[in-house]
Amino acid sequence: MTGQSEDMQGVLDRAWEHLLPAFAGPDDADGSDRSADSALAERLASLGLSPVPTNGVGAPIGAGQYLPAPDNALPRLTRIDVAPGHGTNPWTFTLVEEDGPLAVAARFGHWKTNDATAASAGWGGGGALLAVDVIFLETPHRLHLTLDWEELTFVARWETEPLHDLPLRSMRKPDAAGPGAERVRP
Repeated sequence: MTGQSEDMQGVLDRAWEHLLPAFAGPDDADGSDRSADSALAERLASLGLSPVPTNGVGAPIGAGQYLPAPDNALPRLTRIDVAPGHGTNPWTFTLVEEDGPLAVAARFGHWKTNDATAASAGWGGGGALLAVDVIFLETPHRLHLTLDWEELTFVARWETEPLHDLPLRSMRKPDAAGPGAERVRP
């Protein structure tokens, strides 16, 4: 239950309403409810995180550097370098900070997982804006990026702001680098 829920009480209420009754008692002698198990398996198999929506086809942009727009909410993010993919190959977004870059691969209409991130991209604003969502898989954080290809600017904002202002490349579980490895500190 660390999925950035802004309404945790609502999540807990639904868990109480739906999960607790599932533990009330078995239908079968071996302690399982086969029809409920089957329904649950089907439901779980159909679940997935929706990718960033695409509103039409975007502008034919090439590789480029994007600088922060005035309303950017992440001052430590100083530049985004974009390398468009070709065909089904993912696009690469290099998020540049003083502490070093974080390269993120993203696909349109799908999620692309790479190491401790997953990213999805989509066109918005009539094709003039490129939206990219980056999920830091080992944390409860999602970063929204909006790139304006005409102005060559970007706006970054958190879904829910992290407690600490850490470099993006260190947004992972504490032991991910292994024992004795150098840590990235703010």
